Amino acid sequence: EGCSIYYLTKTSEQPSTTPTKQKIHQPTVQPKPSNVTNITAPQQPIIGPFVGNRAPDFSLDLLNGKTARKVAILNQKAIVLYFFTTYCVPCQEEMNEMRKIYPNYKNIIQFIAMTIDDQETADVLQAFKQNHPLLTGSIDLAPLNRNLMNAYKITSPGTKIAMAKNGTVVVRSESQFDQNDWNDMFLSFKNLTISS
Repeated sequence: EGCSIYYLTKTSEQPSTTPTKQKIHQPTVQPKPSNVTNITAPQQPIIGPFVGNRAPDFSLDLLNGKTARKVAILNQKAIVLYFFTTYCVPCQEEMNEMRKIYPNYKNIIQFIAMTIDDQETADVLQAFKQNHPLLTGSIDLAPLNRNLMNAYKITSPGTKIAMAKNGTVVVRSESQFDQNDWNDMFLSFKNLTISS
């Protein structure tokens, strides 16, 4: 049966000062069928520079005069952002390891190296590129973009952030990579491309 609620009321057959009880029935709440589940709206991905986040948008002026826009690149390729300085020796060692294998993956990955030193102007980067043609021959260089640096929370040279074509950050590392590390990361993007 339904649940009952009792409350005080007045009737015309009794003095107005004498309240009586009247029983009021409310319908029983039927239990939810076991095969019905709660459906919640999917949560929007968090925008941020860490693994699992949706990478922040960016528009970056490159040394070659072109502009790299995240959305446009991800329509065709995955992205690796590499943050360095021209005087960072470990960065040069990493870039040397990377450049040996990157040509095998450049059709599916755009590699962008941005300096994090605001004293390293386009002229400084151009001189670095000319002095290190093997290191920089197949990648895009960019002067500092403070907005991008802040959005991706970069504090040290050698930081690597990789994002898949859906815009999700899949790698963030400040560790020094050797050729095997670069290859493992690049190969993961190639496997994603094949399986999608």
